[in-house]
Amino acid sequence: MSKKTSVSGSLITDFDEHVSIEKLNETVYWNTMPRTKTSGCGIYVLFNQKNIHYIGLAKQSLRERIKDHITDEHKGNWTHFSFYQTCDVKYVKDLETILLRIFNQPIGNKVSGHFATHGLSKRIEKNKI
Repeated sequence: MSKKTSVSGSLITDFDEHVSIEKLNETVYWNTMPRTKTSGCGIYVLFNQKNIHYIGLAKQSLRERIKDHITDEHKGNWTHFSFYQTCDVKYVKDLETILLRIFNQPIGNKVSGHFATHGLSKRIEKNKI
């Protein structure tokens, strides 16, 4: 049985996965990465080998956010990255929150994600008499 893949989605407009940090030094790769306010927003993941170190979001430039982590407090803690460019900045925070919750707040993240609303179980519990 062949694996089915979805082609109708439009939330993610570009992506790359498990890319070596060394790729950021390659001019063609660097110049092609999402980088403008209108086309550079999305989420990214920093890996140390195959373990997730940090999950982050970019509201303007995925390229610049990932580059910043080469010299900030995450320096030396990651060797690879993945990025997922979104069609609209309004989805970025919720996507980051989903990943932070699924991966139980990776070691490099200081805060866990929060949604604007309470989950179903909490709403049910709150409304019990």
